[in-house]
Amino acid sequence: MTLQEWFADRPYGSKKQFSADLGITPTWLGLILSGRKKCSAALAKAIEVKTKKMVKAKTLRPDLFGK
Repeated sequence: MTLQEWFADRPYGSKKQFSADLGITPTWLGLILSGRKKCSAALAKAIEVKTKKMVKAKTLRPDLFGK
């Protein structure tokens, strides 16, 4: 599952709360979601934990975690 798919059924405002929980800005999260920026390895792992492994770090950064 991609991060975009994970957010598809989340309520309004969830991206803002999610980014705050991760310690990043909503703008940075938006850049990651749009594919314009890549998240760090640590952030990819934090997203994996926060999404209860529904979004895998290797999905976010296959170059670092393999396919």
